[in-house]
Amino acid sequence: MKKILALTAALFMSLTLSAANSWAQGLLGNRYLSVSFGNLFPGNDQLREIDDSVAQIGLDFNFPVTKNIDIFAAAGYSKLKGSLPGDFLESTSETARFDAGVAYQFFPGQAFNPFVRGRVGYVNVDAVNNSDGQGTTGLPVGGGNEGDVSYGVGGGIEVPFAGQFAASTGFDYKKAGDVDDFIGFVNMTGWFNKVLFAGLGFSYGLDQGDFSYNTSIGFGF
Repeated sequence: MKKILALTAALFMSLTLSAANSWAQGLLGNRYLSVSFGNLFPGNDQLREIDDSVAQIGLDFNFPVTKNIDIFAAAGYSKLKGSLPGDFLESTSETARFDAGVAYQFFPGQAFNPFVRGRVGYVNVDAVNNSDGQGTTGLPVGGGNEGDVSYGVGGGIEVPFAGQFAASTGFDYKKAGDVDDFIGFVNMTGWFNKVLFAGLGFSYGLDQGDFSYNTSIGFGF
């Protein structure tokens, strides 16, 4: 059980907090609710052999409390499923996360707007192995559940352009349990009108090597 959970633990950072990169920086200072859909490509060799593309969904909420300060919350879910080559063992791992935090923007509405942010949350991984006894990987049959507190700090730069668009880039340091990573991100956001917007985000874990992308759609209110 510990071995398979150790495998899934390698997904903690990108699945829990790179998904938060869909939290569009171009929306700082706005109240909104958005939903995102994307995929993660694991950097870990063993994970990649089990499932080389992990689907993930997320829900994000943002609320400005002052001109410079926003509070936000995010939830997400992902599922890894597959088998190692040459083995009859199937691994399934479901990851759920929730976090909340505070963002501070230095020059709201300006052409160059640095920001910093911090968050705390909780990550839960539910892993299951099914085998007919012919497996060759040495992974134990069975499964288990493991949860950890997560936190992250980071920042970047937001650059609005052409009125209704914005781009941002930066880094976050993120940790869940014994796993940590530095995540670089790039996000783009565009408003269709005063209520509806869409976003596109990319992230890469410098240590774990996980790459993810997501698209989002949301509503301002």
